[in-house]
Amino acid sequence: MFIILIGIIAVFYAIKSLQCERDGYYEEALIHSSRSLSWSMATFVIALFIYLILGLFLFISISNHHH
Repeated sequence: MFIILIGIIAVFYAIKSLQCERDGYYEEALIHSSRSLSWSMATFVIALFIYLILGLFLFISISNHHH
């Protein structure tokens, strides 16, 4: 659930960036775009970490059942 919230924040900043660009506020659009990229990268890194940890636990669980 936490990852979805972070992703929504990234999309929010992306939309704000598009709105600012459309209205001619290019500096603000760049700021929102950078924030969107930061939140998107945070979402990716956290999700990757969680999936790697889950995969490790699954691998250990499966390997313990075979011994």
